[in-house]
Amino acid sequence: MLYTIMPLEDVFAMPSWGTGQSGSALEPTPSVPAVVGGVQVLVSPSYDGRNRVERVISTDPMDYLKPWLVPGTLV
Repeated sequence: MLYTIMPLEDVFAMPSWGTGQSGSALEPTPSVPAVVGGVQVLVSPSYDGRNRVERVISTDPMDYLKPWLVPGTLV
Protein backbone atom coordinates (compact mmCIF):
# COMPACT_ATOMS: atom_id res chain seq x y z
CA MET A 1 0.00 0.00 0.00
CA LEU A 2 1.38 3.38 -0.99
CA TYR A 3 0.03 6.51 0.67
CA THR A 4 1.17 9.65 -1.10
CA ILE A 5 -0.19 12.94 -2.37
CA MET A 6 2.06 12.73 -5.44
CA PRO A 7 0.42 11.84 -8.75
CA LEU A 8 0.96 8.21 -9.74
CA GLU A 9 2.65 9.39 -12.95
CA ASP A 10 5.41 10.95 -10.83
CA VAL A 11 5.71 7.99 -8.47
CA PHE A 12 6.09 5.39 -11.21
CA ALA A 13 7.95 7.55 -13.76
CA MET A 14 11.22 6.29 -15.17
CA PRO A 15 14.25 8.45 -14.32
CA SER A 16 15.42 10.58 -17.24
CA TRP A 17 18.83 8.89 -17.24
CA GLY A 18 17.20 5.47 -17.69
CA THR A 19 15.13 6.32 -20.76
CA GLY A 20 18.01 6.97 -23.14
CA GLN A 21 16.81 10.47 -23.99
CA SER A 22 19.51 12.76 -25.24
CA GLY A 23 20.24 15.78 -23.10
CA SER A 24 19.12 14.00 -19.96
CA ALA A 25 20.94 14.03 -16.65
CA LEU A 26 24.14 12.04 -16.23
CA GLU A 27 23.81 8.46 -15.12
CA PRO A 28 24.78 7.85 -11.49
CA THR A 29 28.22 6.34 -11.05
CA PRO A 30 28.06 2.74 -9.88
CA SER A 31 29.33 1.94 -6.40
CA VAL A 32 32.28 -0.42 -6.18
CA PRO A 33 33.46 -2.42 -3.17
CA ALA A 34 36.70 -1.33 -1.51
CA VAL A 35 38.58 -1.81 1.76
CA VAL A 36 39.40 1.35 3.72
CA GLY A 37 41.30 0.99 6.98
CA GLY A 38 40.52 -2.73 7.07
CA VAL A 39 36.76 -2.15 6.71
CA GLN A 40 34.75 -3.11 3.64
CA VAL A 41 32.84 -0.17 2.13
CA LEU A 42 31.07 0.77 -1.08
CA VAL A 43 32.60 3.78 -2.79
CA SER A 44 31.73 5.78 -5.87
CA PRO A 45 34.69 6.96 -7.92
CA SER A 46 34.96 10.72 -8.44
CA TYR A 47 36.54 12.56 -11.34
CA ASP A 48 39.67 13.62 -9.44
CA GLY A 49 40.75 10.01 -8.78
CA ARG A 50 39.50 9.91 -5.20
CA ASN A 51 36.59 7.81 -3.96
CA ARG A 52 33.53 8.92 -2.00
CA VAL A 53 32.29 6.54 0.72
CA GLU A 54 28.69 5.53 -0.02
CA ARG A 55 28.04 2.70 2.45
CA VAL A 56 29.85 0.82 5.21
CA ILE A 57 29.55 -2.97 5.03
CA SER A 58 30.50 -4.32 8.44
CA THR A 59 29.09 -6.35 11.30
CA ASP A 60 31.20 -4.44 13.84
CA PRO A 61 29.16 -1.52 15.26
CA MET A 62 32.36 0.42 16.05
CA ASP A 63 33.18 0.64 12.31
CA TYR A 64 30.15 2.88 11.82
CA LEU A 65 31.56 5.39 14.35
CA LYS A 66 34.90 5.88 12.58
CA PRO A 67 35.01 9.45 11.22
CA TRP A 68 36.90 8.48 8.04
CA LEU A 69 34.08 6.06 7.08
CA VAL A 70 31.20 8.55 7.27
CA PRO A 71 29.22 8.40 3.99
CA GLY A 72 30.25 11.29 1.76
CA THR A 73 33.86 11.33 2.96
CA LEU A 74 36.52 11.36 0.24
CA VAL A 75 39.12 8.62 0.63
